[in-house]
Amino acid sequence: MEAALGEGGLERLSEQFLTYLEFEMGCSPNTVDAYRRDLKVFFEFCRRRDLTVPDDLSPQVVSEFLREQTGNGFSAATVSRRHACLRTFARFLVYAGISESDFTRSVRGPKPP
Repeated sequence: MEAALGEGGLERLSEQFLTYLEFEMGCSPNTVDAYRRDLKVFFEFCRRRDLTVPDDLSPQVVSEFLREQTGNGFSAATVSRRHACLRTFARFLVYAGISESDFTRSVRGPKPP
């Protein structure tokens, strides 16, 4: 998948992912909304670094994102939820055949409170 962020690449994939969560996985509307917000924050982080396609995402990118979130004063619970969101999104991309590997592999998030 080579669509750029600005062309709706990752955002379009995120909508597919959120639909999958709601209808295939049976997640609650609150969970889906939280994941939507978390992905929006992550995509903004990616835009600032010119990361435009799924293949640009890596464990290092996720680690940097989580460190930035912690440094910006977000609680461990919020950062942990964002980490969980990214893990689930990465697994979805592999499941859907969009990515060959899980870009969250080997990333350790903060311990929840």
